[in-house]
Amino acid sequence: MKLTDSINFRLVTYMLLPCAAVQAVVIAAQHGHAAYSVSENGPIEWTQFAVLMISGSILLARAYKTTTPQLSRLMAAFPIMAAVRELDKVFDRRIFDGSWQLTVFAILGLTAWYISRHSKKIADQLTTFLRESSSGLMLAAMLIILGISRIAGQQTFWEAVMGENHLTVVGRLVEETLEITGYLILAAAAVEKTFFNLPLSLQNELAEKETIQQRNLIPRKQAG
Repeated sequence: MKLTDSINFRLVTYMLLPCAAVQAVVIAAQHGHAAYSVSENGPIEWTQFAVLMISGSILLARAYKTTTPQLSRLMAAFPIMAAVRELDKVFDRRIFDGSWQLTVFAILGLTAWYISRHSKKIADQLTTFLRESSSGLMLAAMLIILGISRIAGQQTFWEAVMGENHLTVVGRLVEETLEITGYLILAAAAVEKTFFNLPLSLQNELAEKETIQQRNLIPRKQAG
């Protein structure tokens, strides 16, 4: 598969996955399962957990294959902590109350220690990462997860919009749907970074060469 075809296929896949997830939530809501979908220990929560753990595992397991190994390992901490947070009630019920906070703080402690050990390399690798194709996906995911989903999911906003007809499940449904969208984009960024780790400049250069080669082939075919 040519580079341009590969890039186009991946981009389409990255766009279709969040769309499919949102459509699944819409179908569930239409069939009267909205409250169950966003409930604690519900299907959306477990899907989020699975996507986050896959993202973190990919970043950790494939870090040595990237041009930014230390930064990739550091990035893996976020989806793993978010996965623990998504199943906070399960942790508290199955282990002990407050166990999810303890787990997150332990990961934060390891992260801080890792940064102190590799601060110079991480700073240098951050510049490299921002030139890679995965950086845009990663930043978009963070914006949706940490910003848009929190703002759009505020109950006060939905109370103001819907008035007396306000239902708590509406805000929850919007927030959880945006979160799963962000998590899927984050997973796409992890895949892009670890399996297709080419700087944007190099991708553009290779794509341009392919275009020139294709243009050169047309006159030859016509002459033949």
